[in-house]
Parts: sequence; structure tokens; C-alpha cells
Amino acid sequence: MASGKTVFKYGCFGCLGIIVLIAVSLAVVIGIAKTQAGKAEVTEEAIRPDLPPALFDLPDSDAVTAGAEPVSAVGTIELDLSGAEFHIKPAVQGESLHVDAIYDKNIYVFEESLTTSDSGPWLYRLTFKKAGGGLLATINEMFSKKKPKVTVYLPTDRPVALEFRLSKGGAEVELGGLWLTEADIDMQMGGMALVVSEPTQAPMNRLSASASMGGFALSRLGNASPRVLTLDAQMGGMDMDLSGRWVTDSEINIHFSMGGAALRLPKDVQFQGLSQPGVAVSDDLEIPPPTLKFDIQGDTENLEIVYP
Repeated sequence: MASGKTVFKYGCFGCLGIIVLIAVSLAVVIGIAKTQAGKAEVTEEAIRPDLPPALFDLPDSDAVTAGAEPVSAVGTIELDLSGAEFHIKPAVQGESLHVDAIYDKNIYVFEESLTTSDSGPWLYRLTFKKAGGGLLATINEMFSKKKPKVTVYLPTDRPVALEFRLSKGGAEVELGGLWLTEADIDMQMGGMALVVSEPTQAPMNRLSASASMGGFALSRLGNASPRVLTLDAQMGGMDMDLSGRWVTDSEINIHFSMGGAALRLPKDVQFQGLSQPGVAVSDDLEIPPPTLKFDIQGDTENLEIVYP
């Protein structure tokens, strides 16, 4: 029977052998990645989809202030983005939907399509994700001279719907100045900063944002004035800033679990479902201020509410 010292000695040699094997394997992978990085197929894409002509006049400011009637989207923009840096922002006046991207074709898949119909809304799909490769692809990307980046410019001259899915990446989203009828935003294992820095062309019918295992910062949502606002965060943190120019009543549903949340409330509106009523309403007002009706579900000890 082997003595304890003998067992310990061979055990140590066995562990050392495993460590050496891992180190050698990692060195080989890094060597291959460096070689492949020199053969990277970095490409720059400038996509300009040929959308149907915009047949709508933009709402005037008086109509927006009074609370414009809901309209239907003439098209839907569907974004499925993963594993890189992404920017979503309004196109400048006179420009339509377009996409700029820089990436390595050996690592990423970039696909887009436009489906039009004479009788219904058009649909634009954009997919950007890693092609696979596991650890080798990740190390290869580390040695690449150019980091992947995708910027999507949304049209401002027509009512559109947005469906945005983000996973394992980071995104900066600007919705100010857009004509969005509704938006569904879903993020998993990533980080996103969304802002509505100026009022949208018209109040949104619906805005939904959910996050899982990541951080979500939402700023100036009042400038979108969604009639229905749904915010959901699980296993992460969510910062919700509802300031901005509200012009319609809104039903606001907030759910969070296994994480903390902060809620910053706007001025010049009334609240229902909270401990304070919001702005005082005078009987002399012809048009009362908007009312925000809250339904909050989650551990209230992990929710910080900041009143104006």
C-alpha cells in the first residue's frame, strides 16, 4: 500500500501536469488567435433599405400638446443584436432608415431584409450576432484592431413600430424626435442606456422594456408620453426616470425582482397608485394635467421613489 507521502507526491505531480496542459493549450489557442487576427476580414457596411415612400405629414406641435389620436404603424423595424456595441438613434432630417456597421466576417453574422406589401405594413429585419467559435473567437476578437460596432438610424418622417432584442452586449438608445407608435425592448445579459431627450413626434401608444441579468437605465421617458408603459427587471438593476413632457394619461406597470430599482417621477402631472398625488389641480384649468396610474409589483424595500 502506498504511503500518504507517496500519494500526496503523485497527486501534486498530477495537478502540476494538468496545470501545464492547460497553460500549453491556452498558449496554443492564443497563438492561433493571433495568427487569425492578422487574417481578419474586417468590413464596413452601409445599408440603405429602400423603404416605401412616406405618405404622412408630421403632426403639428399643437396637436401633440393636446394629445394626438393614436395612429397605426406603416412599418416595423425588428432588431436582433448580440455580442457587440450598438447605437440606436434618429436619422437626421431628410434621411431614412439606414445602418452602419463595422465587424469581422470571420466572427460575426450580419443579415438584413426588407419585406414590403401592397396591402399591409412593411417589415425590416436586422440580425447581428457571433458566428460561433467559442473561446478561440473571443480571444481572436481581443487581438483584433477594430472592435465591432453597429449603428442603426431610425426614420423620423413616418409612424413605425420598433422591436429590439439585445443579448450579451451594450447599447445606447436615443428615441427623441422619432415617430414611434410602439416599442418592445428586451435585454438579456447586457447593459442598456435609453433616453428620450426630446419629445417624440406624437405620444406613443405603448412602450415596453424588460431586462434580465443586466443593467437598464431609462431617462426622460415622459418625452415619449406612452399611453401604456411596462417596465420589467429581473436579476439586475433598473433606473427609471419619467421626467419630460407628458401630454397624455398613462397606465404604468412596473415589475422587478432579485434586484434594485429607482423611480424618478416627473413634475406637472397627477399620480394614482402612489403615496403622493402629484401636482395640485386647480378648478380653473380647462385641460387638467395628465394622470399617471401606477401598478408596482416587487419588493418595495428595494425600490427608491424620488418625488419631484
